[in-house]
Amino acid sequence: MSTSAMLQTNALRLLTTQTKYLHVKHFLQNLTMYGYNNMTMSMCGPGLTTTSYKKPKPTKRTKLQQIKFEQQHREYNKSMKRIHAHDQMMSVEDYDLYVRGQYKPKPKKFKEFVPSPVFQRETKQYPSYGADIGIAAKKESPKYTGERKLLGIATMHKSNLVPIFEDNKELAIEIAHMRR
Repeated sequence: MSTSAMLQTNALRLLTTQTKYLHVKHFLQNLTMYGYNNMTMSMCGPGLTTTSYKKPKPTKRTKLQQIKFEQQHREYNKSMKRIHAHDQMMSVEDYDLYVRGQYKPKPKKFKEFVPSPVFQRETKQYPSYGADIGIAAKKESPKYTGERKLLGIATMHKSNLVPIFEDNKELAIEIAHMRR
């Protein structure tokens, strides 16, 4: 290889490295200009963002999309009618705004609730037959008259309580001799 050819290849290498160097230098200058000093996102200013906050412009529908849209509108109105929400049914223009998220419902007038009067059935009052008459008359509670004198209460077996009267004292002796 001749010296002139070697010089040409070296010049090409130098040129490509210089252009690479210039591209990198230009890239680094742009980064420092926008706040990328240390290559960290925390150092960036609030103006540098990759998120676009602009709302996209609404595109016009094709004929097929318009047919599908009108079918969805009919289905929406049909479902609102089916669940008895007739006030939620919309026109095509309102439904278009509703789908795009721009629909503002019309304010409803406030109507104060007025309760209806309570219905009470008129019934005749029938007098009762009186006390101690009928199928469910109250039984008179038993009272101690004092004819037999109660001496006490004995435990016959486990927790079986037996009254001991004065005229039957032998029962008290029998209970005392019983096996426990």
